[in-house]
Amino acid sequence: MEFIWSLNNQFRIPDLTVILIASPETLIYRLSSRHELSRFEKEQLSVREVELYLNAIEFLRIKGFNVLFTENNGKTSIDRVTTLIIEEILKYIPH
Repeated sequence: MEFIWSLNNQFRIPDLTVILIASPETLIYRLSSRHELSRFEKEQLSVREVELYLNAIEFLRIKGFNVLFTENNGKTSIDRVTTLIIEEILKYIPH
């Protein structure tokens, strides 16, 4: 993680970073319905991918990023997830 940070730390920190994560089970289910998979998807690294995103969230918060994290497992409607994101973005728009 530090190596990636060293490549990008000269850039301005965004006002908001939005990360959507689905559970490994949800990812595997979604991938099963696709006709073509990327190299990463073929290797079925879903569990590792989720772990890396969770680590990245913690890392970014330590570095001062404002991270909005929500799970995208189908338990929360797309409309609700969209509303959560819009509500958070609106906090950064001067009224």
